[in-house]
Formats: sequence, structure tokens, C-alpha cells
Amino acid sequence: KASDGDSYHVISSRNASAGIAVLDGFTIQHGFANGVGGITENAVEILRNVGGAISTRGTNTQATFQNLIIKENFSTSHGGAVYLRTGGTAQLYSFTSVRFENNTSGAAGGAVYAYPSINSPITTFTGCHFQNNTSATTGGAVHNTGSVAASTINFIETTFIGNKCTTNGGQFYNAAATANITKSTFTNGLAASG
Repeated sequence: KASDGDSYHVISSRNASAGIAVLDGFTIQHGFANGVGGITENAVEILRNVGGAISTRGTNTQATFQNLIIKENFSTSHGGAVYLRTGGTAQLYSFTSVRFENNTSGAAGGAVYAYPSINSPITTFTGCHFQNNTSATTGGAVHNTGSVAASTINFIETTFIGNKCTTNGGQFYNAAATANITKSTFTNGLAASG
């Protein structure tokens, strides 16, 4: 169970420069990112308190996630399930038909925390489902923030149901990016503001 966890991150990647990783058709659960500090992989530090299911960071790292269930993961900091620190000029992360359920973060992004740090990265969610995810601060389901206003996050035919946070953006919080939302629904979100 997520309260004692199986690992800090079930999946992690850093600075992958060749090819696109494709993760297809399985369940990721019980990641428990509650560590202190981090370890260095491919010359980049992996923090042990972010992204209980998936933690990825790097310039031009590309991954496709499809037909997954990502549930019951936890982090003491950002991204209860997924932590994406993105940089580059391409479609870096693509999520298609992924269900995010009952994930919890001790800071921002109950299910997903996206942090575009350099250049103009693109993250896209198509046909995804976010339900009952919880953030201790902002973005009950998804928190998108960073230092790059040129970045883009897309939601296409994606549903948000019953996600919650204690401050802003019960379902989705966007601080520094273009957000394109197409044919998506938001139902029963809860936040102190917005």
C-alpha cells in the first residue's frame, strides 16, 4: 500500500538523448517518494521526495505513456504520481488513455507536477482520466509551473473528477505556460480558491 510504499519511484529517467521510451499497458502503484536528498543518475540529481510513480528529468528526454493505470502513489513534495522536469523544443511527454486515481502529494500536483525549465517543451494528455487525486497545496490533479512561458501543456478529451487541493486549482493549476484544453470536462473539484 502507498502508506509504506514499494520504492521512492517505480520508474525514473534522466537525460535520455536517443530514442523515445514507450510505456504501454500496465499499472503503476504504491510508489512512496518520502526520501531525503537524492541520487545522481546520468549527471542529474534524482530527488527522492517527488514523483512516487514516475520521476523524469532532462533536456530532450522523450517518453510516451499509454494505456496505463497510475494509482495510489504518494510523494512528500511535488507530483504524487508523476514529476516531469522538462526542457527542450519538442513534444517531450505524451500521455494517452492513462488513468490517474487516488494519488497524493505533500506539496503541489496531486497526480502530476510538470516543471518546464528551459526552451519550449510540450506535454500532452489525450483521453486521460484524473480522479480523486489530492494535493496539499495547488493543483489537485495537475500543477504546471516553471520558468518558461514558451512551454505548452495540452489536454484533449480528458476528464477531471473529484480532485482537490487546499489552495488554488482543485483540478488544474497553471502558472507559466500556454494551456490548451479541448473537449475536456471538469467535475466536482475542490479548492479554497479556483
